[in-house]
Amino acid sequence: MSWTHGMRARLRLLFRRDAEERMDEEMRFHLEMETERHLREGVGPAEARRRALLAFGGVDRHKEAMRDGRTFPWAGGLSIDLKLGLRMMRKHPGLTLVGGVGMAFAIAVAAVFDATLGAASAPLPGPGGERIVALEVWDARVNNQEEQLLHDFATWKRGLRTVESLGAYRTTTRNLIVPGGSVEPVLLAEMTATGFGVAGVPPLLGRPLVESDEAAGAPPVAVLSHGLWRSRFGGDPGVVGREVRLGAAVHTVVGVMPEGFGFPLGQRLWVPLQLDPAAYGPREGPALQAFGRLATGATIDEAQAELTAVGRRAAALAPDTHRHLRPRVTQYGPHLMDDLQGWELPVMRALITLLLVIIAVNVAVLVFARTATRAGEITVRSALGASRRRIVAQFFAEALVLAGVSATVGLGAAVLVLRQLKGIMDGLLAPMGGLPYWMDFRLSPSAVLFAVGLAALAAVIVGVVPALRATGSRLDSALRALGGATGMRLGPTWSVLIVAQVAFTVAILPATVFFTVDFARFGTMDPGFPAEEYLTTHLVMSREPRGQHVPEPELERRALEARYAASLAEVERRLAAEPEVLAATFSEAPLGNEPEVRFDVEGAATDPLSTESAPGHPARYNRVDPAFFEAFELPALAGRRFGAGDLSPAASPVVVNRAFVRDVLGGGDALGRRIRLVEGYRSGGEMQVPGGLESGRWYEVVGVVGDLPSRAFEPDEPVAQVYRPLAPGSTYPLRLSIRTRGAPTAFAPRLRELAAAADPTLQARDIQPLETALRKIQGMMRMGALGLGILAGSVLLLSAAGIYALMSFTVTQRRREIGIRSALGAHPRRLLAGIFSRSAAQLGLGAAVGLAVAVGLDALTRGGTTGGKILLVVPAVAAIMLAVGLAAALGPARRGLRIQPMEALKADA
Repeated sequence: MSWTHGMRARLRLLFRRDAEERMDEEMRFHLEMETERHLREGVGPAEARRRALLAFGGVDRHKEAMRDGRTFPWAGGLSIDLKLGLRMMRKHPGLTLVGGVGMAFAIAVAAVFDATLGAASAPLPGPGGERIVALEVWDARVNNQEEQLLHDFATWKRGLRTVESLGAYRTTTRNLIVPGGSVEPVLLAEMTATGFGVAGVPPLLGRPLVESDEAAGAPPVAVLSHGLWRSRFGGDPGVVGREVRLGAAVHTVVGVMPEGFGFPLGQRLWVPLQLDPAAYGPREGPALQAFGRLATGATIDEAQAELTAVGRRAAALAPDTHRHLRPRVTQYGPHLMDDLQGWELPVMRALITLLLVIIAVNVAVLVFARTATRAGEITVRSALGASRRRIVAQFFAEALVLAGVSATVGLGAAVLVLRQLKGIMDGLLAPMGGLPYWMDFRLSPSAVLFAVGLAALAAVIVGVVPALRATGSRLDSALRALGGATGMRLGPTWSVLIVAQVAFTVAILPATVFFTVDFARFGTMDPGFPAEEYLTTHLVMSREPRGQHVPEPELERRALEARYAASLAEVERRLAAEPEVLAATFSEAPLGNEPEVRFDVEGAATDPLSTESAPGHPARYNRVDPAFFEAFELPALAGRRFGAGDLSPAASPVVVNRAFVRDVLGGGDALGRRIRLVEGYRSGGEMQVPGGLESGRWYEVVGVVGDLPSRAFEPDEPVAQVYRPLAPGSTYPLRLSIRTRGAPTAFAPRLRELAAAADPTLQARDIQPLETALRKIQGMMRMGALGLGILAGSVLLLSAAGIYALMSFTVTQRRREIGIRSALGAHPRRLLAGIFSRSAAQLGLGAAVGLAVAVGLDALTRGGTTGGKILLVVPAVAAIMLAVGLAAALGPARRGLRIQPMEALKADA
């Protein structure tokens, strides 16, 4: 032991004599920068040099003795380490870019997930919002919510003690018709009066709904939201007492709620729920949602126990309807996240953390490879008295700077993504009024803390782990290696990581490149017709209150269909008289978003991609009225278009597009050919048979027309399309498309008026230019292309960084060998071959494994990962990976060629 201490002392003396002469370039750079900083502060040269040495691990014994407890000795060192971390980021931009982008991506994903989860699980705002609960009934047989709970609601209202102020509501949309104003569909809640008491928010004007408003024969009344009061009534303080028409019924305004109120979800208007539970049996009646407030002193667990007991009694009394029903109580607000089980959220957090760990480990390996070039710095600092803990702390501080910058960038990106996400969610939930009024996608303190914690974890992995590995070897061996090749070894683990990363990159790139390119093409193509001249809307009829009358469902359906058909005929007649309307047509599916079904074609070859699970030929399907093709200026390329005689149920004509003839019929004659449905489309987890088709029935092709967009904008080769004739009003609901002379949006208010004039309950919902509707789908595809592009770029970047680090480490490790071979006259080409040999072998092995996996995945999915273009995509991917690998290796290789023989041999002196 004494011999070891003596050896260390002699080595330190040796180092103090010639450390600066043998110090590597990087250490001298930092010492000079620190010395210059002290000189600028007015310190003398000797003192500036002494302070610089102290900053990098030297020990001032006198100062140590004079330091008292009132100071923070770690603060100065930490400040210097952080400054050094910023310098290292500037000096190594490649590592900064790779590590920063990778960690920022993972932190952004974590922040978006946490903020989204926080928004969806937030309780209602206001005092006692956390005590408001939702009561649901779950059908265990189909694992789905049972919403026909009027009978159960009446039972709960009579018997529950742990939940008070029980209420229920259902959401609907009706035309709001204000005298002297325009017609507008408004989302409203038919709600029990208890809802206002549960929310605990008093009205701004007038009164809320009261229990007497729910009685049969009570005068119809309505309560307005603050936004509706401002937009439709100009904020008139005398609005209370005014009459408005909601669909076919006239209501009296009795109150206005304050700004920000939207209970139960985000409704803009409230009317009383007038239903008699005695008129309905178990599991009958309209769909309802129930809510309440926990009684004083009661907990959710106690409420659940009581509700479970009530459910068991109901199952005993009515086993045929209630045997499989499971009532439950959840906190209102978070009940919207019921689809996520309790164990799933921690698992998702763990997966996100694992994503960061994987990226951080990649960056840590790169840092370790770079650390090989800093062996001299580490050894000098050790000789000057710096402890292993001090050196590790410095590396951690450097990594902390990188992780902190990454966290800042990641959180900024998360803010932008959350804004986009909120807009998308509002658009998707527009029929329900958008997001619930209390839900806001913002970075909460918990989301920021989660991101900061991940950044700290990344700093530990990136900084501490390589530092411990680099400082773990004996000092004397490090000293012997200072002037020549480093004694650090990457080992077989590094080679496995490089091969695995290259293989993974090559394996996923074909699918990623294919979908990125296709999504980008879909998202930027022109529709091929003047979509900006068309207005599209969804025509529906609102559910009107019926008091205590309970009609037979079949009679109610027939009455609705008859009224709907008459209303559409009236709308069609009124539109024909409008001078601004050039054409109007009805269709079942929205243009550009038709369902995909599969057909057999009589006498046609079998689709090579057809299987038992996916039989027949795929094609988009839509039902359209006879005016459809003329409205969109689609000429008949062969045969004819639909006529009035094709509307009979016994008729079986179909019209196909040019793409159908090309893809399915091989370009042959289509007229007279027969097709039949072999598989419908999937919706809600179940296979659906589209309207107007019967399985097994043959339909005859009577015409061929041009191509229109399907699934937004198709690429250069549109997909096959099949049309069937549709009589307006023969199915419910329908889409209406109108071509106008001027700007389509200017005709929107008039269209709502025409629909309401035909029938007050007929609503023109989601009115927008057809171009806007198609661009929404395009926007989602562009976002998908951007996300996939970022993923592909990140994977390529990490692989390139791994190859770069390998080459850098190889050059550093073989510095003396390269110098000797150069001195002996070796040709640069041979030197390059020696430098490239190891990385080229790993790159080739990884690429071969990855290409094999890519080809296997493409075969398994029957061309699904490359769209049948594997012979084009795979060579392109191989070329990309080769180019990236060569570009990454070029810099270190050129640096190896610049090694001077005398500099390398000087280390042996």
